[in-house]
Amino acid sequence: MYKMKFYRNLILPIITLLFFQACMTHMSESSIDLSAGFNGSFEHFTGELPSNWWVYTQKTAGEGDFTIRRDTSEFTEGKQSLRFTVISCTSQGGRFSPGISQEILFKPGEEYRIGFCVKITKRISG
Repeated sequence: MYKMKFYRNLILPIITLLFFQACMTHMSESSIDLSAGFNGSFEHFTGELPSNWWVYTQKTAGEGDFTIRRDTSEFTEGKQSLRFTVISCTSQGGRFSPGISQEILFKPGEEYRIGFCVKITKRISG
């Protein structure tokens, strides 16, 4: 009787959790570096990903032809930027296309200024 309760109360929930976790699709990749803080200028990378951002990569989008990498030749502030080179991607948008996101905790009643710079270059071959 003791073994049956042990199985039902501990082992079965663990097996169920592992099964569902294995079936889940990752919607984005991230690399966490708490010492990097907000990392708004993409100055900190862990491996190939900017630290503390959710990144919709080739791996999570599932289709398309694009790369996401650091760029030390063109930047607005700091010493580098994040560069997306998109050859093709799905029109579904969201996690199915290349992109980034980040949650920011705001305090009620406070004012915040958010800025960004985007450079779009379209190459036409022919």
